[in-house]
Amino acid sequence: MAAQRIEKLNSLRTILNEMEQVAIAFSGGVDSTFLAYFAAETLGPEKVLAVTAVAPNFADDEISYAKEVAERLGIKHELVQVDLPELFWQNPKDRCYHCKKAVFGQIIETIATEKVLAIMKSLPPADTEDSPAAMRPLEAGDIPVFCDGQNKDDESDYRPGSIAAKELGVRSPLHEAGLTKAEIRETLHEMGIEIWNKPAFACLASRIPYDTQITEGKLHAIYDIELMLRENGFTQVRARIHGDIIRLELLPEEMSLLTDNRTLCETLNHKAAEHNYSYVTLDIMGYKMGNLNNVI
Repeated sequence: MAAQRIEKLNSLRTILNEMEQVAIAFSGGVDSTFLAYFAAETLGPEKVLAVTAVAPNFADDEISYAKEVAERLGIKHELVQVDLPELFWQNPKDRCYHCKKAVFGQIIETIATEKVLAIMKSLPPADTEDSPAAMRPLEAGDIPVFCDGQNKDDESDYRPGSIAAKELGVRSPLHEAGLTKAEIRETLHEMGIEIWNKPAFACLASRIPYDTQITEGKLHAIYDIELMLRENGFTQVRARIHGDIIRLELLPEEMSLLTDNRTLCETLNHKAAEHNYSYVTLDIMGYKMGNLNNVI
């Protein structure tokens, strides 16, 4: 292992030790799994809570996968149902800011409320009905530090959600330690953790161009098409919506797997028609992360 990466991992452990206990925004992806693994190793699994938001813009199978990964890591896992703000559905260019502010805000509130209630429940009963047991002052470490999986590379993409995270006091230990995506994947690979090469998976709303209304119907269509492709062996897929067209982005080396499979093409077209889309097209340039951010 390279000396520079070892230094960064030691820095990560120092950062986590200072936090005492953590709650992690957990998608089951590479970054949040890496953070959860090191947090459990550093602090002990009893000091780590993985929290996954449940909302229309998060894929159902990814939520289920997050639950499985947390179980394999031996850490507590909680699902939090969140309400998305109206500005999310309007889809302005800073959509991610409004979404993350709402999602993280609701998660933080839920965690804090649960911890306070747990402390109150642990108090001895009151001597009389008129004299309830006193609530002890909250101490450092009572409420876990809420963290996300942002890494150093995320600086290079348009991420207004990171502004919301900072405003809410969310910590980003991987970013603070200077760890890049490549270093994270490489470390997971060396540790034999199978998720090391899991493809990136973004919020379903990222498939819809800015300033175009988001609807649950569009999100369902995106999910159904992408799920069908993943179930047929495609590793990195995006189904982006443009009017009545669904534009598919695949890895260049996997494009022929679709074009040579007439049955799958017809099935995809039929599925799109079920969602009231007239055409399914294949982008000849292939998959590109943050493709719709080019307009910004």
